[in-house]
Amino acid sequence: MSPWPFDVVLLALTAVFCLWLSIVAYWRRRVPGAAAFVWLMLALVVWTGLSAIHRLPLSLEVRVLVAQLQVIGIVAVAPLWFLFSRIYSRHRTFTPSVEVGLWLLPVLVTAEVLVNGTNGWYWTGVRQHTDHPADGVTYFYGPLFWASVVYSYSLVVTGTWHLLRSLQESPPQYRGQVFALAIASTVPLIANALYLARLTPDYTPMGFALSGGIFGWSLFRRYLLNLMPVARGLLFDRFVDAVFVLDADYRVIDLNTAARTLVGEVPPGQPAATVLPWWPRLLGGQTRQADGPSVIREGDRTFDAAVTPITNEDGQLAGWLVVIRDITEQLRIEEARLGLDRRLQEQQHVESLTLLAGGLAHDFNNLLVGIMGNADMLAMKLPPDARDLREMTQAITVGAERAADLVAKMLAYAGEGAGPAEPVHLNELAAEMSDLLRTSVARHCHLVYEPGSDGDGPLPPVLGDATQLRQIILNLVVNATEAVAPASDGRVALRTGLEHLPRPAGRRPTPVTPLPSGRYVFVEVSDTGSGMSPETALRMFDPFFTTKTTGRGLGLASVQGIVRHHRGALGVDSAEGRGTTIRVWLPVA
Repeated sequence: MSPWPFDVVLLALTAVFCLWLSIVAYWRRRVPGAAAFVWLMLALVVWTGLSAIHRLPLSLEVRVLVAQLQVIGIVAVAPLWFLFSRIYSRHRTFTPSVEVGLWLLPVLVTAEVLVNGTNGWYWTGVRQHTDHPADGVTYFYGPLFWASVVYSYSLVVTGTWHLLRSLQESPPQYRGQVFALAIASTVPLIANALYLARLTPDYTPMGFALSGGIFGWSLFRRYLLNLMPVARGLLFDRFVDAVFVLDADYRVIDLNTAARTLVGEVPPGQPAATVLPWWPRLLGGQTRQADGPSVIREGDRTFDAAVTPITNEDGQLAGWLVVIRDITEQLRIEEARLGLDRRLQEQQHVESLTLLAGGLAHDFNNLLVGIMGNADMLAMKLPPDARDLREMTQAITVGAERAADLVAKMLAYAGEGAGPAEPVHLNELAAEMSDLLRTSVARHCHLVYEPGSDGDGPLPPVLGDATQLRQIILNLVVNATEAVAPASDGRVALRTGLEHLPRPAGRRPTPVTPLPSGRYVFVEVSDTGSGMSPETALRMFDPFFTTKTTGRGLGLASVQGIVRHHRGALGVDSAEGRGTTIRVWLPVA
């Protein structure tokens, strides 16, 4: 017999080749499954390398020692293959405790063989065919060996079954990998099974050589561990956006996990319009491209949809890739940010106007003091018969008093000119003013006063200046009555009440400026007038802005200044054709 028979050379080359494959896989160890593949190749190195040594002309004692060490690689191949195939086919990994349990039998077999050798449960004995070292040996197997064989074959078959099951989910370009790996796992298994059944000589080395070649072909020709089918699970299935793959006739042929969460399970071939009710809106008509809006509102959700055509090798339309992103929360955050920016801009706008109004009012007030003082002194020095000159000085005084009234409103807008703060009962204040308002400003419409209460008791007081609070009610009622057409038999309602802020979502009006949580007394004036456009409502509290031909635009501006000075807030609910409601919240004293 040749000292280097063909099977020895073949096994040695297989061991070297598997070692090289393990090094290549280690370079790609970041790819899922690469670590298990590295250890699998190293286990095959131990199995095939020591198998080659075992076939050399050695003494029986050396061969038994080599066979003992060879068992380490033999029992490790099946669990490693099973782990690799599960990762490769995108199955969930085991918990640490289950993975440890996977190695219990291999560790038990290894320990038993290393301790007892050929006189134990794995091998019950060994016999060399002749006294010549080159002749073969026969091992007699015990129950632990057959348990290990059944266990290993079960793991290999189960792992291969996982691979074959992944075929239906794998893209066509990766199915060659799956077939190759399935063949690589079954060839040595079949060869070894035929040998153990005493049906054929031991062709296991040839099976391992063929498997090594298949693994190498998969690595370098089919890009195994570069972009394996698990990439679909990592990219497509785990993509946070919903992804639908449609054929050229808009039928759903594939969808990822996020899409299933969005629409549920969809049988292949369902029309896109059945799965996505808003699909016709996205298409924008009968054209075969998405020329409709990319932002779709469906109920309380908002989606951003992108449709990309898919072409085949000939450049012909093969299908569509639809990516749908739920941007509801993103829009909510953006609206909140824009609202905050708008409030900051409004606050800066109000602050600048407040400074301007306060400065002008003080300077103008100083000028008016001189005008009114000199007019009074001139009137005192006029002779009794100078009636024309006296009327002129009186006109100067009346004009100065009207200018002083404007100055007072400007100071109110700036939050100045208030008297000492004291507890004020708004119900009493509103009742006191309602009779006067009915006979003066509300002649062409019906004024209704609806006082509120705190349960069974009166409203709690607010802390402020009673004169300025009267000005709030007067300006709001005057503004409301002027918004009602004279011939419309309209209605103006003056209400008071107690409310806890913040209010439930959706209730109107809401405070323009957020207030701390707590109890607030409110004054509300509503009318049945023509209402306001959104543009007018945004500017209604600006100084000198008015929609009336005779107005000066300081009534509501002064209301805003007084409310701000009293640490309260305003809310407006208005629309063209349905009137206006303005509510003022003031903190309880």
